[in-house]
Amino acid sequence: MQSPRCNQAFQSPRGNQDVQSPRGNQDIQSPRSGAGSATTAQAARGDMTKAASLVKEAEAACKSGNMTVAADKAKAALAILK
Repeated sequence: MQSPRCNQAFQSPRGNQDVQSPRGNQDIQSPRSGAGSATTAQAARGDMTKAASLVKEAEAACKSGNMTVAADKAKAALAILK
């Protein structure tokens, strides 16, 4: 056994440096489901489109002075987004 030589720096990791990288088959992210996620994404996209449409209708109703319709459309959009 030999002791470390002068020009070799042996220091412990500092701050938030990773000591080891992931190995082999360790997952970095949780696995995603196959077909279910695509269907969910399409449903979410459809909901977003419908909510955006309702918001535009609410803005138009508000500009025309129909506050009741504007409030109903806005509440419907919020319900979709929840």
